[in-house]
Amino acid sequence: MDNVGTLAGDVATLVGLAAAGAQVLLFTTGRGSVVGTPIAPVVKVCGNPETWSLMEDNMDVNAGLVIRRALLCKVSAI
Repeated sequence: MDNVGTLAGDVATLVGLAAAGAQVLLFTTGRGSVVGTPIAPVVKVCGNPETWSLMEDNMDVNAGLVIRRALLCKVSAI
């Protein structure tokens, strides 16, 4: 499911996707948005190494390591 082209903010987008039937939401961020929703679980994916180092406790997947071809077991904070 894709929600490209909307002008809504992070929360409205996530709620809209959940309302449309999404069971798990993948939220990509480079700035460190820690948005979530009680309607469906949100997996936060961060591609910015600096943001990850500052907000590791609030992110779930460090995509910066995937880009560097790290082992997938080292990527997840879960």
